[in-house]
Amino acid sequence: MYCIATLVLADFVIYDNDDFFNAAKYLSSYIAVANDLDDIGERTINITEPNQYGYPKIASAGNFTGTFNGMGHTLSDFVINTANGGIFEGAEGGAVFKNFAMKNVTFTPTGQCSAPLFYRMNGAVFVENVYIEVNDFSTSQSSGGVVAFFYMGGLNVKNCIFEINDLTDNSTNGAICGRSFRTSLSMENSYIITNGKLCSTRPDAYNSTCDAVNAYNGYAYTDAETFKTVYLSGLLDVSEFNKYWNLDKPVPDMSK
Repeated sequence: MYCIATLVLADFVIYDNDDFFNAAKYLSSYIAVANDLDDIGERTINITEPNQYGYPKIASAGNFTGTFNGMGHTLSDFVINTANGGIFEGAEGGAVFKNFAMKNVTFTPTGQCSAPLFYRMNGAVFVENVYIEVNDFSTSQSSGGVVAFFYMGGLNVKNCIFEINDLTDNSTNGAICGRSFRTSLSMENSYIITNGKLCSTRPDAYNSTCDAVNAYNGYAYTDAETFKTVYLSGLLDVSEFNKYWNLDKPVPDMSK
């Protein structure tokens, strides 16, 4: 057990990039981030044998059920090169992701059915005070800017901003999720900047609720300038962002 700052007791603390990748081993733990991480790069440790399609999977064989607390830090340049994964393979049962920014996330050709946070969701999962920026989706499919596969659960998003780029003419990826099956999406004071749909339009039996996700009104903006107009007009409730965001920028960035 580690003590971070003055109040947070953590089972595992991320100090460097190796720790970031090793977090996938701690599926039921309270994980805290102690530093900003730069040039995270591709996951080069904790990759198992390829899945049935030939793409490598991360070593954790299970869903995250704990808390991932970024403590206001920025995680930069994460390159997703695994199938069915992100920081974790999956999440369920009240898992919480909060208080961090992920800057310049990109996908490689092997980043299939993946997302920055995790692949598959079962049950209620909570994402709060998180900024995610994805800048390259062109080589990925069935992937999401936040989660890859909504499956039998609900994603609860609060005080978040997701800036998901490079989705033009790609029907297999979505700014929020790549596929959605029997799930719900709840968003409170959260905004999406994207040039594509919130969920993919890929037709299959496990994509049954993407229409409902895409129909979610009032939160998606097609470009940063539109968001800037809304932000500067005072329509965005910034009171909940003050602890974690630098509000001097048109698109809020995580404070150091």
